[in-house]
Amino acid sequence: VDNYSDLPEAVIFTQADGCDSDMNNILSRLTLEHLRKAEGYLPLNCLKVIGRGLSMWGSKGSNKRDRVESCWREVASHFGRNIFDGITVGEEFRINMVCCSCFAVSKNLLMSTPLSVWKSFYERAIVGGSCVEGREDIDKGEHETGGAFEHLAHVLFGRKDPLWEPKCFKDFEESAGVIATSDEKEEEEEEEVRPSVVFASTSDKIVFKTLENGK
Repeated sequence: VDNYSDLPEAVIFTQADGCDSDMNNILSRLTLEHLRKAEGYLPLNCLKVIGRGLSMWGSKGSNKRDRVESCWREVASHFGRNIFDGITVGEEFRINMVCCSCFAVSKNLLMSTPLSVWKSFYERAIVGGSCVEGREDIDKGEHETGGAFEHLAHVLFGRKDPLWEPKCFKDFEESAGVIATSDEKEEEEEEEVRPSVVFASTSDKIVFKTLENGK
């Protein structure tokens, strides 16, 4: 929100634990070309989850499931993603995702959502602790605000369909089909354009480092 008018070409979000991946190694290889091939949204780790349903949080009518579903509906509606059209409350709803909220997203995709939308939800859910207006999240939002943004990241940030075919950084690296020697890798690294990025974390400190062209 604070940096909306001055975003770099790529923004990287990562959990404090790096999603159980060697994030430093991944980021040392990541380029803007990878992000372009991924159409602006690229999960950095590769723990794919296929067909996760709301039933994970209990049966229809259970308190936790109802809270999760109402939060997901609220978030999707707030960001103009009508993914629940035609699906009645309590009906099973499934998504495909890459676990754990470690991803790169382009400036253009982030700015396709107006600042007013980001800011109003930030103030209510992140500052105010209420995914659904007038109802405070429980468990520090782990299954509501936090859970919604993790499970719907590809929808909110990537503008993907809920049941997209998940693609991660490893997939785009392997699709290149190039195996370089150590000397070749050094030469390639000199020529590649590294993304300017803001690193963000789901820990208390949101933005902790900015890189310009990999320096």
